This record gives sequence, structure tokens and C-alpha cells, in this order.
Amino acid sequence: MLRSIARQLHTISVDNGKPPLLVLASIGNPESSFRGTRHSIGHHILNRLKQIYQADEQLTIDKNKFYYNRREEPQVLFYQSNSLMNLSGKPISKAFKSVHKWTDEYNPVLVILHDELDCPVGKFKTRRQMSSHRGHNGLRSINQHMGGGFTTISIGIDRPESKSSNAVASYVLAKVPPHDLERIDRTIPSIQKTVEDMKLGKLIFDTNPNYKG
Repeated sequence: MLRSIARQLHTISVDNGKPPLLVLASIGNPESSFRGTRHSIGHHILNRLKQIYQADEQLTIDKNKFYYNRREEPQVLFYQSNSLMNLSGKPISKAFKSVHKWTDEYNPVLVILHDELDCPVGKFKTRRQMSSHRGHNGLRSINQHMGGGFTTISIGIDRPESKSSNAVASYVLAKVPPHDLERIDRTIPSIQKTVEDMKLGKLIFDTNPNYKG
């Protein structure tokens, strides 16, 4: 227990006076088999943001592939987990730790893009560091590997009518209907505004008020 608490304290992002470097990471399932599914909507949003930010330059750190806009000061590194959702913790932890080793000029901060059942389609939420994973297996896996020191942008996909585990599994692994995808895409300007705020140090250093660290 004490080791777990110490690990979580170590991974909390704090304002250390250096400019923040956002590691904007999406979790989902591998695109080769699950492209366009609800559970992988974080990957879709990440790809759209990469286009907006013209992040077409690849940066490899310890075999972890990031993308950024080389024409601007590197304030955002885009990273897509290539694992299954339930195994997100290991690749996310390795990638984020590699950025910490790579730079002492910036203050790396992890922001996770993921799907959210408890949020309507066409909406999104931001959640502070040390927030509950709320049963989301991808966030649970990240917590297990590196603690809760990350901010999330939770993309609403809504819930199926049935609450059975089989119904929920089928729902999140199904393709996003075109009309839902249009509504989700309309949130992208607001998500970009949130990213811009984070680049200025807003939101990213906040912790859940219920956390007693």
C-alpha cells in the first residue's frame, strides 16, 4: 500500500516553473482491427487534432513514436497507444517515462483521450489528476502501472439501453454511427480550445479535491 501511494505521489504533475509539454495520448484498441469503433474514439479525436496542429513530424524516443509540429515550439507531443484497451497502462507508462528522460527543458504532463459511457454523444468532460477510473478498464490499467497523475479528456459515447456486461461490450466494440460521429466531430473545436488552455498551464496541474495526498 505504501509503495503504491509513493508511486502515485511521484507521478503527480506539478507546476515546476518550466513550460508544460503536453503528452496527448489516446487509448483504445488497435486500429488495424477496431478502427471506427466507439471504444477507440480517442484515437479518432487524436488523429483529427494531429491534422489541426499539422503534427506530421515523427519523433522516436526509446522506440516510442510521437508526432509534433516541427515548425513550432514543441508544446504538444501526440501519442497513440497500439495495445488493447485493457492493456493501455504499460505502453502509456513507458511512453510518458521516455519523455521525462528525453527533456529537462520542459515539464511533461500526460493527458489521456478516451471514450466515456457516462457522457452523452456530442459532449466531453475533462477530469483532474487522481480522479477515479470509474470502471473504465483502460484508465484502470494506467492507474495500475503509473498511478493517477494524469488529466483526461473524456469523449462522450453514451450508454446502451441494457446495462448487461455483454450489451455494453457489444456496444463499445461496434462502429460509431455516422450521425453520432458528426456530433462528436462538432466537439473538436472545443476540445482544441481545451488543449490550448492546457498549453498555458490551465487544468493540467489540478488534482481531484477528494484526493488526500
